[in-house]
Amino acid sequence: MEHLTILHWFTKYSFVCIPVLAFLLDLLIGDPNSKYHPVAIIGRIISFFEAVLYKDTDNDTKKLWYGGIAVGLILVSVYIIVSLILWLGGVVDEWVEYALEVIILYIAISPRSLAGAGFTISQLIKQDNIVEARKRLSWIVGRDTEELDESEITRATVETIAENTVDGNYCSVILLYPWRSNGCNSI
Repeated sequence: MEHLTILHWFTKYSFVCIPVLAFLLDLLIGDPNSKYHPVAIIGRIISFFEAVLYKDTDNDTKKLWYGGIAVGLILVSVYIIVSLILWLGGVVDEWVEYALEVIILYIAISPRSLAGAGFTISQLIKQDNIVEARKRLSWIVGRDTEELDESEITRATVETIAENTVDGNYCSVILLYPWRSNGCNSI
């Protein structure tokens, strides 16, 4: 009986519990570096679609269309895979589905990694190690960092952490709720 009461409470307040549990999991474990991390796999899928769709002879308009097609294919693929995983978890047990939601959100967010990257770059700048700061910045931004000075490195670090905080954390939480029966889709 107590088992059902706890489950009911966690499911009733899942809109708070799932993000909090995912955040705590991220704080405890951090973002694992692995070629099998879902974000790394998505990156390889993007590279595959680019190789298939893009040709050196394509004009910019064609590349823009193919880019839109690639984004659409990736989003639909991720949506289908996540939906299938959650559906299968729900078939097994409500607790399994709940745990999978926490794990999926944990994978999607990365506050510990972002904070760590920002702190490391900040420390390198304070130590006047601009070369290493540029190198570390190149790990978290999609731009050339070779010629950046101290202020540009600082600005790029703040910009990417702010952008990734919104994209990787807040949007992930908001996008989780289409799968929750008592989330945003029932309002």
